[in-house]
Amino acid sequence: CGFNLGSQASNSAEGSQWQPDRYSAEVKSGLAIASMVIGIIAIPTSLFFIGILLAPIALVLGIVAVTKASRKPMVYGGKGFAIAGIATSSMAMLFIVPIIAAIAIPNLLAARRAANESSAIASLRQIHAAQRALQSSPVSNRCADLPVLGSANLLDSVITSGRKNGYRFEVSTDGYECDIHAIPVSASEGSRSFMMSQDGITYAARKNGLKADQSDPEL
Repeated sequence: CGFNLGSQASNSAEGSQWQPDRYSAEVKSGLAIASMVIGIIAIPTSLFFIGILLAPIALVLGIVAVTKASRKPMVYGGKGFAIAGIATSSMAMLFIVPIIAAIAIPNLLAARRAANESSAIASLRQIHAAQRALQSSPVSNRCADLPVLGSANLLDSVITSGRKNGYRFEVSTDGYECDIHAIPVSASEGSRSFMMSQDGITYAARKNGLKADQSDPEL
């Protein structure tokens, strides 16, 4: 009996000694390790835009791993690895954001200028059509400024105000010949100035805020 009790006590002690090892082997830390590895890789590869894809993945994996390790520490481990993954992926994203901004912002500004220029040309056509309509009516055969065209219900109130989508509009006339101008309010709003003559020809050029005229290239 003594032998059996000693043997059982020895087995019990031996089992308790190895229990932590078995526990540590059963803890899941794959997400945490993956987050850290991908986060580390994302830092140098951010220069080649691969990090743009890797950094968010590492960040999400790290957050998920930390959440699981906090809620179920007996099942999920590697919290330190997950925190390292979050840190490295965040660093990679700090490198990526300025790169994206440097590429995206100029393209967005160029797209905005192009849209404003297209809108200005369309507005010139509306003003020209309004002038022709007024001159062909019995009311007047002379050119009119924008408020007069607006009061005759030939233009909408936005164009009548003289500004629309980053451009200001003016009508210059000798009484019978109308030149209609569209000038960008600033360089960020539009690159070119436009002028539409009495016969409907549009001229365009980069004038640095000045009016285009008939000496400029036809559009």
